[in-house]
Amino acid sequence: MSYFGHVQGWAPHTNVQYHHSQQTISSVLNISGSRRVQNIRQRIFFYDKGAPHYAFTNFSPHPVQYQGKIYPTSEHLFQSLKFEHNPKLVEIIRSCPHPRDAFNQAKSLQNSVRDDWKRVKISKMDEILLLKFTQHPALLNELLATGDAELVEDSPVDAFWGIGINGNGRNELGKSLERVRAQLSTQQMGEARAFNFPPQPTMQSGHSKFGPTSSSRVVAFHHRHGPLSEFSNSSPYSVSYRGLEYPTSEHLYQAMKFLDHRPGIAEYIRTCSDSRASRARDISEQYKTDVRADWPNINVRMMDEVLFHKFTQHRNLKYNLLSTGTASIIAIQSDSFWGIGPDEQGRNELGKALERIRAKI
Repeated sequence: MSYFGHVQGWAPHTNVQYHHSQQTISSVLNISGSRRVQNIRQRIFFYDKGAPHYAFTNFSPHPVQYQGKIYPTSEHLFQSLKFEHNPKLVEIIRSCPHPRDAFNQAKSLQNSVRDDWKRVKISKMDEILLLKFTQHPALLNELLATGDAELVEDSPVDAFWGIGINGNGRNELGKSLERVRAQLSTQQMGEARAFNFPPQPTMQSGHSKFGPTSSSRVVAFHHRHGPLSEFSNSSPYSVSYRGLEYPTSEHLYQAMKFLDHRPGIAEYIRTCSDSRASRARDISEQYKTDVRADWPNINVRMMDEVLFHKFTQHRNLKYNLLSTGTASIIAIQSDSFWGIGPDEQGRNELGKALERIRAKI
């Protein structure tokens, strides 16, 4: 489906054939002079009414309850959240008879959309889908049954939420569904998914190669995908700080390098049109000579502050963090300071920071 601001037109869901077939992709790699087949996870496409997994679209006829009110579809709720500052407009959209009408109504009110919508829309989509799939057990089972397959909205008209006409779109709706699936899978198990690392030869009582720990249980997360990837600073969860909203916790962390002495650079990071966390890092690097002089001495403390705001402002994130119990938290990323690095010998400072925030909240 399409959401204004990303496509020029709108096309309703129709009962037609898939634009792409359900498939498991395999690629042949040449490694050390030999050939082997590497299996890539299955891709599940959804979009058309009457086709499998139409319920994954926001046009499916599954009402969603939000703040005491019932919205006919998740599309109604998504469009309404653009106008949370104006309850009258919210009610107009909520009362639309069809999701297409809700979409069109919101489009006609584009000049009244909240100023921060581009920065928060992905985290809002996550929130909406979490409500939808937890309020409909059959949908929850259908989503969890997809396992670890890649979920793809096969929209020919939307290259942001779907893959667009050429199949190269961002597929943000599919990615959001995968994040919700990982979260609900974790909750259904009653605890976060644990990855038990093999004992290390140098391990001593109360220590591991990742640092001191009071638990032999380890919870690991990747900063781009998989269970608990929302713990990463790249995850699309906005953070409010000093009355301003930052697209991600990474934006806030990078802005803090300049906030007090070069506020113009901090604001540039916060408001850059590209809301991806990597862009915040790029801008910070561009102005690295202007970073506050004491940053190497306070960066870990600043990270704690950023994470505290992130996890206290998003109830689902707080729940997921607390669900890790007393486990050691490991950030699987190439950065050998914040993560464990490519050799798994890194300092894992992000994991340690998450453990401190877990104890605090």
